[in-house]
Amino acid sequence: MSLPTVYRRIEMLSEYELVKDQTLVADDGNHYKIYESNFESTVISLEDDEYRVRIYREENLPDRFSQLWDDLNPE
Repeated sequence: MSLPTVYRRIEMLSEYELVKDQTLVADDGNHYKIYESNFESTVISLEDDEYRVRIYREENLPDRFSQLWDDLNPE
């Protein structure tokens, strides 16, 4: 896989918050990112020539409440 393809795929995963990244500094001073999945599991089902994808995340309750509150009160 070419490097531009990898970057495009990582960008898409980041857009949907399926990966999280962390910037690290190497001993020589160069910066680089590491990526980690941001979900617990994925289930793909196929029925009647259609497929469905369900992504399971582990979120803590305070974060979920804050997100819900933000969604209900747009500014």
